[in-house]
Amino acid sequence: MRTIRTFLAIPLPSSLAGDALEWVYEMRDDEGKAKPLAIWNPPPKKKQASSSPASRSEAGSSMGIKWVPEDNLHLTLKFLGEVENVETPAICNVLADICSGFDPFELLFGGASFLPDVERARTLTVSIEDATNSLTQIVSLMEERYADMGFKREPRDYVPHLTLGRVRSGSRRASSTAIEKWQRHQDDQLGAMTVNKIQVIGSFLEKQGPTYNVMNTVEL
Repeated sequence: MRTIRTFLAIPLPSSLAGDALEWVYEMRDDEGKAKPLAIWNPPPKKKQASSSPASRSEAGSSMGIKWVPEDNLHLTLKFLGEVENVETPAICNVLADICSGFDPFELLFGGASFLPDVERARTLTVSIEDATNSLTQIVSLMEERYADMGFKREPRDYVPHLTLGRVRSGSRRASSTAIEKWQRHQDDQLGAMTVNKIQVIGSFLEKQGPTYNVMNTVEL
């Protein structure tokens, strides 16, 4: 039986995604490479406007960070893992039931942050202000309802965040260089969005990296 690597996520507006990728472009090691897939057409930077290819290479050369795929940046809410394709309709039905109890709500994407914290930084993130607590409630319901279907619960309480990079395997903590440079954006505001839908997404591993297929979209 076919299985699909599946997760639930909120798609980001192109302007917000573009600004997030500009933070990544400042840090990543792309020496000798063109800027990848400029599908977001990111707007000009608001801060630290000078970022030549040489400076990006210097910034990223000792980072040891694996950046998230750039072709479909999204806010992941729940990773389900390998799912049998016959289970997909039930997963979508549960999501629809959860979303029926919520109206569209606002999220404010703040500055650069770290998980689990700066002292043990393994993930480079953007903090999120969930003023209505709707996002946290939705994720809590997902954990409960999908656990009833046999999916593994997350071991830690949910902290609203947008993941942009993770330390590469073999490293226990981000380098001091990566932490210092990421902290340059800790007081910045990335932007805001209205959440009005959640997607069920399948991830397929290709030679060039993962590609994503939206299997269902549920409106709030």
